Amino acid sequence: MNNIQGDMKLIPLYLFLFAFIFTSCDYTEDYYYAPEYVNPIPNPLQDTIGDNVDFGEMKAIVNGESWSSDSVWAQITGGRINITGQNTDGGTQILLVANGTSPQTYNLDNSSTSHAYYTDQGITYFNFSGNMVISEINEADKLISGTFVFDASESGGDSRTVTNGIFTNVRYFGDIQTENLMSVEIDNSGQTWSPEVITATLANSQIKITGSTTSGSLALEIYLPENVMAPSQNPLDSVTAPKARYISSGSEFVSKSGNVNISVHDFSSNQLTGTFYFDAGVIGSPIVDHTLTSGSFTVTYTE
Repeated sequence: MNNIQGDMKLIPLYLFLFAFIFTSCDYTEDYYYAPEYVNPIPNPLQDTIGDNVDFGEMKAIVNGESWSSDSVWAQITGGRINITGQNTDGGTQILLVANGTSPQTYNLDNSSTSHAYYTDQGITYFNFSGNMVISEINEADKLISGTFVFDASESGGDSRTVTNGIFTNVRYFGDIQTENLMSVEIDNSGQTWSPEVITATLANSQIKITGSTTSGSLALEIYLPENVMAPSQNPLDSVTAPKARYISSGSEFVSKSGNVNISVHDFSSNQLTGTFYFDAGVIGSPIVDHTLTSGSFTVTYTE
């Protein structure tokens, strides 16, 4: 009997220790890719430049109510801009993702790789319309500014309308990459191929983007009209641009169907960013020999 009473006295202590361990868990930067992680996370810039720094601000109107962040930061990586603002007291967060790294307007919708999330007390609202304007990127001081609006909903059908959004002089980490980038999945392999050599040139009114191995045994070519606009969706043809070609061990396969979505075309800097997918086969044959999916590129073409 005494042993039972002693064990009962230890139960509150076990509960306390469990609660302490559970509430001490921290989430990592996986948040950038998994918005369901809704617990407040520390501003990653504080570890490198300290607390006594102006990190900028983010404000908006959410369903008619004023919202402002008490912590905000941005990250530039992989040809994208991620901007996170969170209000710790209210348990809310706004995450903006721009598929590009230049000042311009980015459409936010279900079919776009640019998007936004609003999280409120553990519920994530995924945007289905809206836009974000990157108005200025100060590379010297690593500051970014712009505006945003979007409508979002969660799986149960509840929705949030975010208007009058603004982010001002938000500090970012990472760098705007000037080198050419490309990646794609070939034949549903589950693996991403990143070419060793990536070039982009403008000639004869066409922009040609090429990714290949050093030996040239594996290559991918995308042809676009020089005046291709952004944002735009460009169905692929097998003969005339927009078109694509896949080369494997000396055999050539042309695009039978597919699309190239252009999110950035900066005519002043010749920067081009987009995503693509297509089915490829021998010209003149209806058979599809190869499937290329989840493709993306960020290039600066030469004239």
